[in-house]
Amino acid sequence: MTYVEKELRTLGFKLVESGQKRVVLSISHLKLQFDCACLSYPDIKALGCPLHHTDPGGSWPVEEAKRIASLMVRGVISDELEKHRKRNKELVVDLMCKSAELSDASDIVKRWRTELEIVASKTGHNLCWIWIPLLLKQTLGHTGNWPDPEQVSEEEFKAGCDDFRDCVFHKRTMSLIPPK
Repeated sequence: MTYVEKELRTLGFKLVESGQKRVVLSISHLKLQFDCACLSYPDIKALGCPLHHTDPGGSWPVEEAKRIASLMVRGVISDELEKHRKRNKELVVDLMCKSAELSDASDIVKRWRTELEIVASKTGHNLCWIWIPLLLKQTLGHTGNWPDPEQVSEEEFKAGCDDFRDCVFHKRTMSLIPPK
C-alpha cells in the first residue's frame, strides 16, 4: 500500500486505480491522481513522494488532498445541518399546532365538565329531558337538532318530561326530536 493510500483511505477516499507509478483516488465526484515524484528527483528518492514517502514529515500533495477532503466534509456536514435545522423548524411548528389543538380540546372538556356538574347538581330534576339541549346549547351553541330550551312552551316541556320518564321506565319510546 502506498503512502497516499494509507493517509487518504481512512478519510473516505476510494481507490480507483493503483499502479507502480500512479495512484488514483476519489471522494464524492472528485478524482485525484497522484504520480510518483521519485523519477523526477532521484537524488531525494521517496522524500515527499506521494507514493513512496517513508521519512518523517508529509507530502504536500497528500496534505492538500486532506485539506480538500476536510472542506468537502464540512460542506456535506453543513448541508446536512441545514437540512436538519429546516426539519426541526417544521417539527416545532407541527408541535405548536398540535399543542394549540390539545389546548382547545382541553378547554372544551373543561366546559363540558362544568356544564355536566351543573346538570348533576339539579336535585329532583336529573331525569328531565331538557338538560340535554341545555347542555348542548351551553357548550356548542344551538344546533337546531334539539329544541331550543329557551323557546319550549310549557306544554312541550311537560310532554317531553312525560315521554322521557316513560322511556326511562320502559313504557314507550321517546319522541324528543322535534318535527321538521
